Amino acid sequence: MIAIKNLTKVFVSTKGEQVTALEGLSLDIAPHTFVTVVGPSGCGKTTLLMIVAGLEFYSEGQVLLDGKAVCGPSDDVGIVFQRPVLLPWKTVMENTMLPAMVRGLKDGHYRERAVELLRQVGLEGFIGHYPSELSGGMAQRNAITRALVLDPRLLLMDEPFGALDAITRDRMMLQLTELWESTRKAVLFITHNIQEAVFLADRVIVMSPRPGRIIADVPVDLPRPRDLDVMSHPRFVELTSRIRERLEIGK
Repeated sequence: MIAIKNLTKVFVSTKGEQVTALEGLSLDIAPHTFVTVVGPSGCGKTTLLMIVAGLEFYSEGQVLLDGKAVCGPSDDVGIVFQRPVLLPWKTVMENTMLPAMVRGLKDGHYRERAVELLRQVGLEGFIGHYPSELSGGMAQRNAITRALVLDPRLLLMDEPFGALDAITRDRMMLQLTELWESTRKAVLFITHNIQEAVFLADRVIVMSPRPGRIIADVPVDLPRPRDLDVMSHPRFVELTSRIRERLEIGK
């Protein structure tokens, strides 16, 4: 579904210096696959996601979505950022429906889908509430429903649980896996958390320090569906240790 070939991204700093964020990166993501990306700060993880989203241009290489070059945002791609970025003057339902409203789509079908998504993430009782009335985890769940309301084939998530406390993060991981089991979207998920990466993924991509390159592509062969008990499984411990070692080597 996604084909990235020899991707390089060079920024020009405010001092006029060239900074290479990504270099020679190649990655394929199949439909219905949950892929997580881990790497040190500044390695280009978010830059990679923004390029796939069509929100950032690249310097060299090729990025294809279903065989077509990515040249800008697509309705087939939903995005969840680190912070929910909900419109404070709109309700939970209105924020979920925002992509359909912006595109001028008839809201009948999408409203039914929004209601179902809100039910799946446990927000059916908060449809008329405003962002200021939600906890951090609830707001991020609302952001996820907004990203999914148009039924995109690919979901991009940039450290969506990074600002949450540990207990809320665990709950969100469980809810996301349940939601993914029911939708089977292709997902590209950026995180700093190795355990989170392994728990969620079919594959974990490990990136080097800047300039970002792929230094490991680790299949996660843990059975699904998963619950938090899987974190004590010997294979889970083995996978997290392997990824941590690669990050420490950094080459």
